[in-house]
Amino acid sequence: MLKLSLRQGVTPYLLATGVVLLMAAGRWALGFIVGEQLPFITFIIAVLFVSWFGGLGPALFATILSAVLALLLFIPPTGTL
Repeated sequence: MLKLSLRQGVTPYLLATGVVLLMAAGRWALGFIVGEQLPFITFIIAVLFVSWFGGLGPALFATILSAVLALLLFIPPTGTL
């Protein structure tokens, strides 16, 4: 019987998505303190955690997802790339 580890398959990518969305919510909650400055600050934590847990592939995925979310949500004009 083949036993899959948690660090294989789609699990690291699901974790990357969840952590990045959680950090986006955290950045949104900090919006009244930092304003338009530091749009990527919370995403650094997400990318570091995902790279430690999942390796290169999920870390690159988290980096790209973080960049797109930061551009859409926190860098004016919001809602556009």
